[in-house]
Amino acid sequence: MSSTVNVMNNLSMTTATPQPVQESPVWYWVVSLLISIVTSIGNGIVMYLIISRPSLHLTNNYFILSLAVADIMTGVFVIPSTYIFEVLKIYDLRFDVVLVFINTFFFASVFNVCALTLDRYISIVIPLKYFLYMNNKRVISIIALAWIIPFIIAGIYLILKYYAPEANRVYEPLQIFICVIVPIILMLIIYVRIYIIARRLSKQTSQTTNQLRFNDANANGTTEDTVIMKKERRERRNREGSVAVLGAVIILFALCWLVPVYNTICQIFQVCPFSFISIKVANILLHLNSSINPIVYAVLKKDIRRELLKIFCGRQRQSVGGSFGTNSTYSFATNTSTKIEMRYSYT
Repeated sequence: MSSTVNVMNNLSMTTATPQPVQESPVWYWVVSLLISIVTSIGNGIVMYLIISRPSLHLTNNYFILSLAVADIMTGVFVIPSTYIFEVLKIYDLRFDVVLVFINTFFFASVFNVCALTLDRYISIVIPLKYFLYMNNKRVISIIALAWIIPFIIAGIYLILKYYAPEANRVYEPLQIFICVIVPIILMLIIYVRIYIIARRLSKQTSQTTNQLRFNDANANGTTEDTVIMKKERRERRNREGSVAVLGAVIILFALCWLVPVYNTICQIFQVCPFSFISIKVANILLHLNSSINPIVYAVLKKDIRRELLKIFCGRQRQSVGGSFGTNSTYSFATNTSTKIEMRYSYT
């Protein structure tokens, strides 16, 4: 089997000339198959819910939908194709073309997490300008770039491999640095800033709520005070939920890519040892990363969890006139901006 067929031997999934190496053990393909099934089903359900449920037609969920598409391709395309090419021992141009798409899906996953992070950053750090920055046209453009850029980066490798192999030796570590290492570092830094700001806002909200509660207890506060207090509490829960979802996605993403990045640096720069087992573990982690996100959404994201409960627990939505939550599709406003705000969710 070629080292090229070990698609995740390094993040660029590239080698110069195919060299026979040890074939993948049975346990590796059994685990990969199980992950492939979980990835396909989990992300398929997320995609179905976001597309079919009007209550989930929210700006932040469109970024999640795009990420789910990148993840599901790992289950339905990447794992099966690498298995087929390893079994058939195909190392020619056909696999190199498939490799472009495999790289695209992995890098698209990275860029889609970056897009999701950017969306959360704007919504929490500068919420008053969110709808100014994240209009429909801009959201579509960001998602499109999250797919176009990875495809171009992966395609350049194929061109250089056949027309400028020497240049490709420089391009391989460069694309790893640009497409994986830098995004992970930036996302972690941005998340720390989001977390700090969200904590500060939560404290401010808590102080306001406590003050209103004190006023209500001592002066029979007005209905308006009670409404404000409930709104503040709801916004705090929404903000905390949003930070939790983003934090879980980024941290798990970084952990799953840690071993592959290590193997890649060792293989390209020959500065540290790496084993066949570490390569297989890296592959499993990359596969596993694509199956984790639906679990994160089901546990931490309230609107998706609610829709899942309706499917698996048979819960019917109870509609009460004039009563709606932060994810409501109802709108009694007369201006467009207010309607959009009512359809937006932090969680």
